[in-house]
Amino acid sequence: MVAPPAGGEAPMTGYADYVNRILERRARLAPDFDIDSMLIVMGSVRLGHLLSTSSDGAVHRPVGGTFAGFRILFALWMLGPQSTTALARMFDLAQPTVTGLVDGLEADGLVVRVANPDDGRSRLIALTDEGVVRVRVATGAQDRHERELLSGLTPSERHQLSRLLGRALGSVAQRRDRGA
Repeated sequence: MVAPPAGGEAPMTGYADYVNRILERRARLAPDFDIDSMLIVMGSVRLGHLLSTSSDGAVHRPVGGTFAGFRILFALWMLGPQSTTALARMFDLAQPTVTGLVDGLEADGLVVRVANPDDGRSRLIALTDEGVVRVRVATGAQDRHERELLSGLTPSERHQLSRLLGRALGSVAQRRDRGA
């Protein structure tokens, strides 16, 4: 059974209402709680989900792709052939997840597994000619979509947010890698 809103309050209308109610109650219920850190983490998770699902729906699904597949295609386009292990590390994904994504991209004719010139026992994932065409078109569409989604921020704010997110990601990754 769901409890009714406290004190006759109206039901929450969304994430902003949720955050406002937390901010109103924090001083009384958890005065030593670092609300900014919590809101950064919760907001980042929510923003990532919203951006990913929006990109999937507006950019990638209409052409038979996914945002996850685009990320792999884009990395291969920018960096050249990569192992599935390297791709898993890049995107902090489990190896079987990357293998499944690569299998789908390979079935669509967008990538191919090639011999690794540095290690004959392993394979690298490389773009096909069709994959290059797809990623170029998708990158343009993704760029337009991202600019539209983030149009509420000035170029300077986007740059600042990008740098701060990079620092936060680096800090979190270091702690994770140390086992903290």
